[in-house]
Amino acid sequence: MTVASMKQSSILQGVAQKGSVLQVVSAFKDDVFSMTGTTLVDITGLSVAITPSSSSSKMLVLVASVLGNSEVKVTSLGLLRNTTLIAPGSGGASSRSYDAFLDQETDASHIPAVFSFLDSPGSGAEITYKVQMRVSGGIGYVNRRGTSSTLGANSSLTVMEVAG
Repeated sequence: MTVASMKQSSILQGVAQKGSVLQVVSAFKDDVFSMTGTTLVDITGLSVAITPSSSSSKMLVLVASVLGNSEVKVTSLGLLRNTTLIAPGSGGASSRSYDAFLDQETDASHIPAVFSFLDSPGSGAEITYKVQMRVSGGIGYVNRRGTSSTLGANSSLTVMEVAG
């Protein structure tokens, strides 16, 4: 090892390389959640808190769920950082086109809702990420079909801090 590489090595020790994963937090939901209404509401159990190591860190947010509805209606999800909706669909925050949605053909349908978002919170303060849901009618479900409670699905929310 040369003197230059030893100096570089000692400088890099204790400093995370850009793009490396610094920490991971996750929530796992294996029970059923149901709701009615066109306003986004928190899905119990799909929330995590994380404190970034640096304000330059990015957060890779991964959501995996299964949605159902008792009627042939739209069931949609929203992703929030604290109280702010992030990554809305092309219709914007006031539309129904959130990150993932179920527009089902029959009330017996269910659909996996899987999406990711790379967030740049710009803060070193604790952040809470959570998933919310709303429906255009009927009863919306997480982890089950609209007409049957026998679907043994589960959901997860994972947040990875990535060095910026």
